Amino acid sequence: MLRPTLALVALLTFGLEAGASPIPLVVPQSAAFSVLGHSCGGIQEKAYATGFDVTSGYPTGDVYLSTSCGGSGRGGGYHTTTYSAWVGATWDFTGALVSYAVLSAAPTVDPTFSAFDQYGNEVYNQSNSAYLLLAPGFVPVPRVLGVSPTAGPASGGTTVTITGTGFTNATGVSFGGSAAASFVINADTSITAVSPNAGGGTVDITVTSAGGPSATSASDQFTFVATPTVSGVSPNGGPITGGTLVTITGANFVDVTAVYFGDMLSYGFTVNDDTSVTATSPAAEATDTVDVTVVTVGGTSAVTAADQFAYTTSSGGATCGNGVVDPGEQCDDGAANGLPGDCCTATCQFQPADTPCTDDGSLCTADLCDGAGTCIHLPAPAPTCTPPDVAGGASLLMHALAGGGNQTQFKWGKGPVVALADFGDPTGGEQLELCVYDQAAPGAYTLVFSGSPSVSGGGVWTQNAIGWKFKSTTGAPDGVTGVVLKAGAMPLQAKVQVKAMRSPSFGPLPLQAAPGVIAQLVSSQGSCWGATFSTPTVRTATEFKAKSD
Repeated sequence: MLRPTLALVALLTFGLEAGASPIPLVVPQSAAFSVLGHSCGGIQEKAYATGFDVTSGYPTGDVYLSTSCGGSGRGGGYHTTTYSAWVGATWDFTGALVSYAVLSAAPTVDPTFSAFDQYGNEVYNQSNSAYLLLAPGFVPVPRVLGVSPTAGPASGGTTVTITGTGFTNATGVSFGGSAAASFVINADTSITAVSPNAGGGTVDITVTSAGGPSATSASDQFTFVATPTVSGVSPNGGPITGGTLVTITGANFVDVTAVYFGDMLSYGFTVNDDTSVTATSPAAEATDTVDVTVVTVGGTSAVTAADQFAYTTSSGGATCGNGVVDPGEQCDDGAANGLPGDCCTATCQFQPADTPCTDDGSLCTADLCDGAGTCIHLPAPAPTCTPPDVAGGASLLMHALAGGGNQTQFKWGKGPVVALADFGDPTGGEQLELCVYDQAAPGAYTLVFSGSPSVSGGGVWTQNAIGWKFKSTTGAPDGVTGVVLKAGAMPLQAKVQVKAMRSPSFGPLPLQAAPGVIAQLVSSQGSCWGATFSTPTVRTATEFKAKSD
């Protein structure tokens, strides 16, 4: 007859007396997948508690992760591959995973381990599983995982959603050293708070319960943006036709969203630093003196005598190239007037819409004049791009994992002949960029991912007789960890593959997928391999997976 362990006896006794339930300590499947890179029928785990962290007091443990892929086929032609790893993990008192790290070697575990902290909370192991049992009356310290928005005016009044754990028994919310103007507990994982009136600067938002205040981290920071002030404008006047380049001096020009001349929006502005903005005056209906105001997240600058700008009638003839937009001119770049790429002609007129202009360095955008003097860089797939010859010849995976461990993978194959020369020489300055577009409507694109393999980020290119391979352990700077470029002298032989496995940044999921998502690997020498994905097999808030049309 089997004898129950001391931990089990304690568990049963405590459960009968207090009605408490043990909390399993596990590594979520998404985090486990980011460690193993595979999940064939699910990832199995064996968890072993090791105690409580000396700094945070949170439960700790070692977890063995494994998954087996493949299996025996007819005639024994297939074999099973097992992927496994040990990770050291820390959980909070709700059982949510706080952090984990892959261990370099298998640890020594105690299947019957049990330990108590100073509050009477217990961690213990049973049947290859780890559990946490909270002491009667114990209130966990809250943990803040994120705040949104992350900035607001110093005058307060911003409604901020705080996410985390352990919020049920919250007794207070603070922005730095100031209490929130008010707060509402939505759930154990969410609080809505209103920011107080405070000075400018970045502070930590903390949530307090009977267990104490939440620990501070980069995830809880909120910036109070002071109201901008204007102390001068130069020149302080110009023609009613507009187009005067005005330098605005003052303070707190951080995250400027607009510049106004009276009630008229500036034609355009550039933030030089937090004390200077350069703006172009709009046209006025008549001579007048107006106030120039600057708008930021912190509010709108107060009106003073120092911010005034006088509109006057125009006089004299136009001089193209003097840097002043005179009557009859649409633009005037001064000494740089009419240079290629600036969207202004040598006769001070706007370049027609869709005229090529200065390249922004990305292969995922089209650099075109908008017809109003501005060079815009809109996301745009390459107009000519080689697709697979058969349906399903390409695949796309975008996966948003817990803790920001995003993954992107694009595979292209089953296409026409690809010569080795089509790949160029990645080691000789050839640029490659994977571009993934969400197509909300025909001709309207959002760039949800762009990434290039980088040697400067620690990656290495190697060449063989049929192509190139790129590997990077860091993925810096865009998350791209692997590229395969395989030429094919016969149709259906060539292969192109890009993996971004080191937390690449991409737009929010789910994608529109209607009329379709487009993925392209573009080369700076003009080569392109791509496909359209309009029927995804997985389309959720955390994953997009599809075969090509």
